[in-house]
Amino acid sequence: FAAAWRDDGTLVFAWVVEPPVRLGRPPGTWQLLVRSFADSRPLGPALRVASVKDREGFALILSSIAVDPAGRVLIAWLDYEALHASTAWAQLVSPRGTASGARFAVASPESAEHAFAFCANAAWSGEAWLVAWAAADKPFVDQRSNRSFLRRFSGR
Repeated sequence: FAAAWRDDGTLVFAWVVEPPVRLGRPPGTWQLLVRSFADSRPLGPALRVASVKDREGFALILSSIAVDPAGRVLIAWLDYEALHASTAWAQLVSPRGTASGARFAVASPESAEHAFAFCANAAWSGEAWLVAWAAADKPFVDQRSNRSFLRRFSGR
Protein backbone atom coordinates (compact mmCIF):
# COMPACT_ATOMS: atom_id res chain seq x y z
CA PHE A 1 0.00 0.00 0.00
CA ALA A 2 0.92 3.67 -0.25
CA ALA A 3 -0.57 6.72 1.42
CA ALA A 4 -0.27 10.50 1.20
CA TRP A 5 -1.95 13.49 2.87
CA ARG A 6 -3.61 16.27 0.92
CA ASP A 7 -3.27 19.87 2.12
CA ASP A 8 -6.94 19.79 3.21
CA GLY A 9 -6.17 16.94 5.66
CA THR A 10 -7.72 14.10 3.68
CA LEU A 11 -5.78 10.88 3.38
CA VAL A 12 -5.28 9.21 0.01
CA PHE A 13 -4.70 5.48 0.27
CA ALA A 14 -3.80 3.10 -2.57
CA TRP A 15 -3.50 -0.68 -2.36
CA VAL A 16 -3.31 -3.85 -4.44
CA VAL A 17 -5.86 -6.63 -4.07
CA GLU A 18 -4.36 -10.00 -4.96
CA PRO A 19 -6.57 -12.78 -6.30
CA PRO A 20 -7.04 -15.81 -4.07
CA VAL A 21 -5.07 -18.91 -4.94
CA ARG A 22 -7.43 -21.38 -6.60
CA LEU A 23 -5.76 -24.64 -7.52
CA GLY A 24 -7.08 -26.13 -10.73
CA ARG A 25 -9.03 -22.96 -11.58
CA PRO A 26 -8.29 -20.10 -13.96
CA PRO A 27 -6.09 -17.34 -12.55
CA GLY A 28 -7.75 -14.46 -10.77
CA THR A 29 -7.49 -10.71 -11.29
CA TRP A 30 -5.14 -8.31 -9.52
CA GLN A 31 -6.54 -4.83 -8.86
CA LEU A 32 -4.93 -1.51 -7.92
CA LEU A 33 -7.38 0.68 -5.99
CA VAL A 34 -7.26 4.21 -4.56
CA ARG A 35 -9.62 5.89 -2.11
CA SER A 36 -9.71 9.08 -0.06
CA PHE A 37 -10.58 9.29 3.63
CA ALA A 38 -11.47 12.12 6.04
CA ASP A 39 -11.63 11.48 9.78
CA SER A 40 -11.27 7.72 9.09
CA ARG A 41 -14.39 7.73 6.87
CA PRO A 42 -14.24 6.90 3.15
CA LEU A 43 -15.03 9.74 0.77
CA GLY A 44 -16.84 7.96 -2.03
CA PRO A 45 -16.08 4.61 -3.59
CA ALA A 46 -12.62 3.26 -4.36
CA LEU A 47 -11.35 3.95 -7.88
CA ARG A 48 -9.94 0.94 -9.74
CA VAL A 49 -6.78 2.32 -11.34
CA ALA A 50 -5.58 -0.93 -12.92
CA SER A 51 -6.76 -4.49 -13.24
CA VAL A 52 -4.82 -7.41 -14.74
CA LYS A 53 -5.24 -11.16 -14.92
CA ASP A 54 -2.73 -13.15 -12.90
CA ARG A 55 0.08 -14.37 -15.15
CA GLU A 56 1.90 -17.19 -13.38
CA GLY A 57 2.13 -15.18 -10.17
CA PHE A 58 3.32 -11.97 -11.79
CA ALA A 59 1.04 -8.98 -11.80
CA LEU A 60 0.79 -5.56 -10.11
CA ILE A 61 3.18 -3.99 -7.64
CA LEU A 62 2.18 -0.59 -6.25
CA SER A 63 5.19 1.68 -6.02
CA SER A 64 4.16 5.10 -4.72
CA ILE A 65 1.73 7.99 -4.78
CA ALA A 66 2.23 11.75 -4.63
CA VAL A 67 -0.13 14.70 -4.14
CA ASP A 68 0.05 18.22 -5.58
CA PRO A 69 -1.32 21.39 -3.88
CA ALA A 70 -4.55 21.15 -5.93
CA GLY A 71 -5.24 17.72 -4.37
CA ARG A 72 -4.53 15.68 -7.49
CA VAL A 73 -2.78 12.35 -6.98
CA LEU A 74 -0.22 10.63 -9.20
CA ILE A 75 0.02 6.87 -8.69
CA ALA A 76 3.01 4.89 -10.00
CA TRP A 77 3.06 1.11 -10.23
CA LEU A 78 4.68 -1.81 -12.00
CA ASP A 79 2.91 -4.37 -14.15
CA TYR A 80 4.94 -7.57 -14.46
CA GLU A 81 4.06 -9.15 -17.78
CA ALA A 82 6.43 -12.04 -17.05
CA LEU A 83 9.46 -12.85 -14.96
CA HIS A 84 11.74 -10.91 -17.30
CA ALA A 85 9.55 -7.98 -18.42
CA SER A 86 7.74 -5.22 -16.59
CA THR A 87 6.18 -1.86 -17.39
CA ALA A 88 6.16 1.17 -15.10
CA TRP A 89 2.76 2.92 -15.31
CA ALA A 90 1.27 6.10 -13.86
CA GLN A 91 -2.25 7.48 -13.48
CA LEU A 92 -3.38 10.95 -12.45
CA VAL A 93 -6.43 11.05 -10.15
CA SER A 94 -8.58 14.14 -9.57
CA PRO A 95 -9.28 15.52 -6.08
CA ARG A 96 -12.77 13.96 -6.40
CA GLY A 97 -11.25 10.50 -6.80
CA THR A 98 -11.87 10.04 -10.54
CA ALA A 99 -9.28 9.24 -13.19
CA SER A 100 -7.88 12.32 -14.96
CA GLY A 101 -7.14 11.01 -18.44
CA ALA A 102 -5.82 7.58 -19.27
CA ARG A 103 -3.04 5.75 -17.50
CA PHE A 104 0.29 6.09 -19.27
CA ALA A 105 3.43 3.99 -19.57
CA VAL A 106 6.42 5.64 -17.95
CA ALA A 107 8.79 2.88 -19.08
CA SER A 108 8.10 -0.32 -20.97
CA PRO A 109 9.94 -3.50 -21.95
CA GLU A 110 9.88 -2.47 -25.61
CA SER A 111 12.88 -0.29 -24.82
CA ALA A 112 15.83 -2.59 -24.18
CA GLU A 113 17.24 -0.38 -21.42
CA HIS A 114 13.87 -0.42 -19.64
CA ALA A 115 13.15 -4.11 -20.15
CA PHE A 116 12.85 -4.79 -16.43
CA ALA A 117 11.66 -1.89 -14.29
CA PHE A 118 11.86 -2.93 -10.65
CA CYS A 119 10.78 0.19 -8.76
CA ALA A 120 9.04 3.48 -9.56
CA ASN A 121 8.42 6.58 -7.44
CA ALA A 122 6.09 9.51 -8.04
CA ALA A 123 6.69 13.03 -6.71
CA TRP A 124 5.39 16.58 -7.10
CA SER A 125 8.25 19.02 -7.75
CA GLY A 126 6.30 22.22 -7.14
CA GLU A 127 5.59 22.76 -10.81
CA ALA A 128 5.54 19.34 -12.46
CA TRP A 129 5.08 15.65 -11.76
CA LEU A 130 8.19 13.50 -11.58
CA VAL A 131 8.43 9.74 -11.93
CA ALA A 132 11.75 8.08 -11.20
CA TRP A 133 12.40 4.40 -11.72
CA ALA A 134 15.17 1.88 -11.75
CA ALA A 135 15.48 -0.61 -14.56
CA ALA A 136 17.81 -3.15 -16.05
CA ASP A 137 18.16 -4.65 -19.47
CA LYS A 138 18.35 -8.12 -17.86
CA PRO A 139 16.80 -8.90 -14.49
CA PHE A 140 18.47 -10.91 -11.73
CA VAL A 141 21.88 -10.94 -13.37
CA ASP A 142 24.81 -8.57 -13.28
CA GLN A 143 23.59 -5.52 -11.34
CA ARG A 144 25.99 -3.30 -13.27
CA SER A 145 23.26 -3.13 -15.92
CA ASN A 146 20.91 -1.36 -13.46
CA ARG A 147 20.17 2.27 -14.28
CA SER A 148 18.07 5.04 -12.80
CA PHE A 149 15.71 7.16 -14.91
CA LEU A 150 13.60 10.26 -14.36
CA ARG A 151 10.75 11.71 -16.43
CA ARG A 152 9.03 15.01 -15.90
CA PHE A 153 5.36 15.51 -16.79
CA SER A 154 3.37 18.71 -17.09
CA GLY A 155 1.64 19.78 -13.91
CA ARG A 156 -1.56 20.59 -15.82
